[in-house]
Amino acid sequence: IPQSVLDFYNGEKIKQVKSVYKAPGEKLINDTWAWLTSLQKKDPQVYACFIFAACGGFRKGEVKMMKWDWVREDYSGVDIPEGLTKNGKARFVPLPKDKLKWIVDNLRDADVYYDRRKPGMVVGSEACTRLNANLRKLGWEGKKVMHDLRKYFGAQVATIAGLFVASHLLGHSNIKVTQAHYSDYLQHLKAAPVIDQIKVEPKQLEESTAIEVNSEVAA
Repeated sequence: IPQSVLDFYNGEKIKQVKSVYKAPGEKLINDTWAWLTSLQKKDPQVYACFIFAACGGFRKGEVKMMKWDWVREDYSGVDIPEGLTKNGKARFVPLPKDKLKWIVDNLRDADVYYDRRKPGMVVGSEACTRLNANLRKLGWEGKKVMHDLRKYFGAQVATIAGLFVASHLLGHSNIKVTQAHYSDYLQHLKAAPVIDQIKVEPKQLEESTAIEVNSEVAA
């Protein structure tokens, strides 16, 4: 056995530290929603980016690639085609119908602030950049702010409906991925605020996953 291998085997191992995510506080959530509400008409693209991340758990890349023909005609959610998700599988993402209808009515075929979208795109990449910059100004401290919104969504789903449903909606390759990334975060979410504007509804989960959800039982 080479000496280098023996040295590694006998040497002190450095344990990798996993990032611990903390749920946002009540003031930050309320300040964020107040800011977004005032921004709806001024910059609806940024508002849409927030809704997709906080109410649907979209990854930033999925938001940047989103096209209008992904949006279901009944406003129930968005179908991400095969090959465009992280695991390559197609995924349906449910969204609050009133908010998705607002996005369609105010962004599709509309002249909006700083519109740099390519034809057929819902928001594009620059709106995501503006969202991240403004969320940091409000007090969001994560390295990937939009991903923290996805974490917030995923933790709500896992708390209401369990890790299996969360894994399905987030598009994870298996439930072990969900468990590894959300086990610590769930402990913080139990004491975190969930405001009506972005909360996950059990009925919505049932309609999109065909799984009966007991809202009285937390994961």
